[in-house]
Amino acid sequence: MKCLDIADRILEKISHRADNAEVFVSDGTSFAVEITDGKIETITRSQHSGTGIRIIKGKKLGFAYSSGFAKENTDLAIESAFANGMFTEPDESLSLPEDNGKHPDCEHFDENISRMSVQEKVDTARRLEQTAKEYDARIAKVERATYQDFTGNTAVANSNGMRAAYKETHCTVSLTAVAESGGDVQCSGSMQWARGFHNLNAEKIGTEAASRAVSLLGGKVLATKMRKIILDPMAGVELISLVALMLSADAVQKGKSLLAGKTGMKIAAEIFVLVDDGTLENGAATAPFDGEGVMSSRKVMIENGILKKYLHNVYTGNKSGGKSTGNGVRMSFRGLPEVGPTNFFVMPGSRKPEDVLSRVKNGIYVMDILGLHLANPVSGDFSIGISGRIIENGQLTGAVRGMVMAGNLTDLLSGISDIGSDLTFYGNFGSPTLFLGEFMVSGND
Repeated sequence: MKCLDIADRILEKISHRADNAEVFVSDGTSFAVEITDGKIETITRSQHSGTGIRIIKGKKLGFAYSSGFAKENTDLAIESAFANGMFTEPDESLSLPEDNGKHPDCEHFDENISRMSVQEKVDTARRLEQTAKEYDARIAKVERATYQDFTGNTAVANSNGMRAAYKETHCTVSLTAVAESGGDVQCSGSMQWARGFHNLNAEKIGTEAASRAVSLLGGKVLATKMRKIILDPMAGVELISLVALMLSADAVQKGKSLLAGKTGMKIAAEIFVLVDDGTLENGAATAPFDGEGVMSSRKVMIENGILKKYLHNVYTGNKSGGKSTGNGVRMSFRGLPEVGPTNFFVMPGSRKPEDVLSRVKNGIYVMDILGLHLANPVSGDFSIGISGRIIENGQLTGAVRGMVMAGNLTDLLSGISDIGSDLTFYGNFGSPTLFLGEFMVSGND
């Protein structure tokens, strides 16, 4: 039975018992293989199928879920949702979305993934590992050379007339390479996410991970001083994932965001443009609708440094007197829709990354950040560990590690003075090379 048929069947049972009712159904199959020294370390295939049932009655919310689609399981989930709703507090902001018409045509499905043999998938992981090992004699070992894929169907139906469904596929290769020389050990990784198998490039990812690990060998701690900072795309993704948290309307409404109350205000450099796009072609979080059935769309969150809006689901939209932005994200059928980004990225500039580097006579090219998630979300203050490469006269030279960079997120965003053309995605987050400006970096004195 199709997911939408299951949703309709369950909705028919519950809609007359509640003021509003919603059924979210997902059915998917995942495969994963991890290779170590050319041999299979683990190999798994699993099914992820179930139903989330949300009811609103007397402005009270009830939720329950069932794994699988057996009638006895879904019937139990129905009764549990109504029973749970008796113990919650009334909330005037609770509602479900109306049917908003035709959803964008951004479904991504590659039939080849389900048709591929297990051997082809295992060979991809082996090729990934082998490429990294052969890159340089200093690659001591490879950890977690992995291939994964997913094929799934999603549907949502509610008592306001919402009926929507889509199917999707995606696959991933990821790897961590360990480089060793003279007792110094450094590791780094890379990954690629794609909608279709033939969009993957295992050799490129294996080479990138190995190259990053080798380039960090021999790292030294520099003297404490003000230094110009450039983030590579992977480090840039770390930064904007933090900004995404601060743009969540849930965090804003709870007073847990530095950006609360700052819409219409300049919070970043004029060249900085930040986008959330649920319709991005081949994006990791692209779908016709979000976890509540709200139509996906492209939204400019920060334009020319000015904060334009926050990310909303239906609940936070109601609470603010507005509406959902299509950012009601569900991790699975087991949970309620939270507020989260879709494809979230910094718009690239026009300059090549090497041209961005050429502007720096003395600085640090940051490839790895530690502790950014511990930044104070209200004040924006941070103190992070950084490692990467030394920039001398516009060129990358030796490696640097063990440095601590401190500052404030507002100053960091406002100080961005150049942006590369190399927009790179890691999952649903994307960033180009970012020239942050000058910061105090603590080292060995």
